[in-house]
Amino acid sequence: MDIFERINSLNLPPSNFVVVGGSALECYGVRKSSDIDLCVTPDLYDDLKNSGWEGETKPNGSQVIHPQSKNGFELGVDWSYGNYQATTQELIDRSNLVRGIHVASLEDIIAYKKELGREKDQEDIRLINDYLTNKMSNGQ
Repeated sequence: MDIFERINSLNLPPSNFVVVGGSALECYGVRKSSDIDLCVTPDLYDDLKNSGWEGETKPNGSQVIHPQSKNGFELGVDWSYGNYQATTQELIDRSNLVRGIHVASLEDIIAYKKELGREKDQEDIRLINDYLTNKMSNGQ
């Protein structure tokens, strides 16, 4: 099952979430991701949490939820770090539709990863830039 099939298996309303982080990079074909991170609207978050999804507080204090099976999904309502601040709706508005799923823009991903500044984020930025260079050289 590919990443799109896995996301669709959750049966979430498409206008209420956006794929972020490494998961978004997999959607674009930049690199594979081991998990699937979604930023969801506050109403959807509350509905899922009330229906039995398990909550977790991340080390940075952000709240996320997982399906009971965990199966690699992590959903939150916030994808902000440091000086990079974006609401779920802003991310959705700036996203690209890929196979019918909102995927965070590469510009948002780069801005977020620059703020995080970890080695793996710097590598992702390099991969994104290589991806964009290849797309441009192929006339896409």
